[in-house]
Amino acid sequence: MVILMSVGSYIFLQSVSLAEGTGEGNAVELKLQQNLQEQAETEEASQTVLPEVELLKFVIETGKRFLPAS
Repeated sequence: MVILMSVGSYIFLQSVSLAEGTGEGNAVELKLQQNLQEQAETEEASQTVLPEVELLKFVIETGKRFLPAS
């Protein structure tokens, strides 16, 4: 049992050290995080609420409810 745990730990540590040794995984992950952050910022910027536009939409919707359909 102890031998199996030891071998399993050795394999895990070797795989982690190989992943860290290449450096590509971390660089790719960093680029991906930067791209996701940029996309989130652009989505937030595009969803900016303008009070004048919201008021105009409200007035139009209210007008549609009170005016009979022709």
